[in-house]
Amino acid sequence: MRPSFKLTAIAGAAAAIAALTLPAVAGADGYGPGGDHGGGFGHHSVVYVQTNDPTGNQVVTYLSDGGGLHEVGRTATGGLGVAIPGAAVDKLASESGLASDPADGLLVGVNGGSNTVSVFHAFGPFVSRPHVVASGGTIPVSVAVRVT
Repeated sequence: MRPSFKLTAIAGAAAAIAALTLPAVAGADGYGPGGDHGGGFGHHSVVYVQTNDPTGNQVVTYLSDGGGLHEVGRTATGGLGVAIPGAAVDKLASESGLASDPADGLLVGVNGGSNTVSVFHAFGPFVSRPHVVASGGTIPVSVAVRVT
């Protein structure tokens, strides 16, 4: 993993991240067929989902073997979710509230209720404890990862 990376968090004063009923997803991370990367996960793809819980957000990790998703872990983000009044389905009106960069083993999520961004090291189904940083704004709604 490269020691330096730029993390760009797009934070705004509009809505926040993924809703309790429609969590943010950082899709399969390349650990499926032909993308094992030596991790021993075989034909399993990994899917990360972030909750939006005002009492404490979590990243939920699932493995897919082609026959469905199976929860294999939960990691606290160190931040809080928030519900925006008037938001119908996605209580945070979010887009890209969770992003991954599997090549560098990064997973990044926003915490709208605590105005923070959580950065994790992720390798297949294994997710580290987060490094939590201020978003630089209020109610962050999306995040992007750029490695240079």
